[in-house]
Amino acid sequence: PKAESSNTFATTTRAPILWGLAIGAALGGAYLTVALATYDPSQSPYDHQPLPTVRGPAGIVGAYLAASVYRMLGFAGWLLPLFLAWLVYLAVRGSRRVTQARVLTMVLGLLTGAGIAAMFAAETWRSNWCPAGPGGFIGLWLYHGFLEPLLGGFGAGLLLVSVYIACLVFIFFSDLGAEFQRALAAFAAWRAERAKLAAERSAQRQQEAELA
Repeated sequence: PKAESSNTFATTTRAPILWGLAIGAALGGAYLTVALATYDPSQSPYDHQPLPTVRGPAGIVGAYLAASVYRMLGFAGWLLPLFLAWLVYLAVRGSRRVTQARVLTMVLGLLTGAGIAAMFAAETWRSNWCPAGPGGFIGLWLYHGFLEPLLGGFGAGLLLVSVYIACLVFIFFSDLGAEFQRALAAFAAWRAERAKLAAERSAQRQQEAELA
């Protein structure tokens, strides 16, 4: 009898999709991206009393959100929609990929990113977009107020960049090695299965030839 073929690539069960997280992160990331991209200091509710009449596509809530992000994180706030987009990808790929450690590493990446942004301007640098500097209040305190006086400019920069790179590697590539190994194992199993089926077909043809 002919051996039944099997799909060895489907031997592992896939983790369930986190639809709630995926949809929430997608909607939040899209809204935040529009709010940050279309924000103008003239929309800032913090600097205008009564509330400014200028409105962006994200409305007054988006103006509050963008102004808060630029104040707290500066230009490093653009990491937020990037991390939210990655959460969407992870949630769709499966729940095993969304871990507490990865989320906490995203938070650490935001903090160190703000510190790195603050490195590129003097402590007194200000703008209407970033009233606390390019790294926001967090970067201003982390770099200029804490690390730079303690370690100096070089030591503070070295520490921040090292931690930041480590965070990005863990966030985006921590599963890369395991995925590559699983792909190689699946490919090897598929080749072995194909070779087994070929040998069985060859043996069957030889048996039929002998009977004939």
